[in-house]
Amino acid sequence: RLCCVVSMGRGQDSYCEEEKDMSSSHRIDYIFSPTHSIMNELCMILQVKYFLLLDVDYSKGKVCVDDIVREISEEEYKDRTRPWSSKEFPFSPSKVVKVDKLAFAPKGDHSANISFWFDEDIIPLEQSEIKRIRRAKQKNKTSIRNGHTRPHANGFLVSCTSSADF
Repeated sequence: RLCCVVSMGRGQDSYCEEEKDMSSSHRIDYIFSPTHSIMNELCMILQVKYFLLLDVDYSKGKVCVDDIVREISEEEYKDRTRPWSSKEFPFSPSKVVKVDKLAFAPKGDHSANISFWFDEDIIPLEQSEIKRIRRAKQKNKTSIRNGHTRPHANGFLVSCTSSADF
């Protein structure tokens, strides 16, 4: 899986010597506009790639990313994951991986984690569903905040502990 992530970060470059400066490879500029949902969280798909896991011969010495995974097309991925696939690409679902690069918040936000998801079903959402989810999330935040305040506290959290609690 790590090889897939490294391969996604370097784009079209293919080199096998030393995997050069991976620290900046996953930085990406984007404007957050959620279009999908995964595990009831709004997200935006930044990138989708498909990989074939190659048979690795460790006896030849040093092994690099290109010896472990190879990027494939969506069509080849689908053919390899369907039992009735074409003869061009044999059925081998354990040899292929779909990797989604997802953002869960605007860049710069404290919860703006870009993450990689492997072989997950990400649900596309209509604009009305996105609005409904956002409203429900805002309503939950408000109810949680109101649930932890005391009357006449002017919206501030009032602690109910005393020295006897310790």
